Amino acid sequence: MNIVEFDNAPMGSIRYVMHEGEKKFVISQNNIERLFGLLPERPDDSFSDADAWQIEWVRCESITPIKPEVVQFPSPGQFD
Repeated sequence: MNIVEFDNAPMGSIRYVMHEGEKKFVISQNNIERLFGLLPERPDDSFSDADAWQIEWVRCESITPIKPEVVQFPSPGQFD
């Protein structure tokens, strides 16, 4: 992701990214420094400030956003 893409992306619109060949969860972002805070997976409800040491901060240029897919369900009766 380049700086222009980062600046134009709505805040919080990027939830998953590829970083160094691995899928990571975006838990936070720093708009001033153009950084993403990454975790290996989406945390559960027990994640707290005490767990913040687990966040890996990376520059926007080092990630590739994973775009969400739209799932199309079959229409009722389509397979009758």
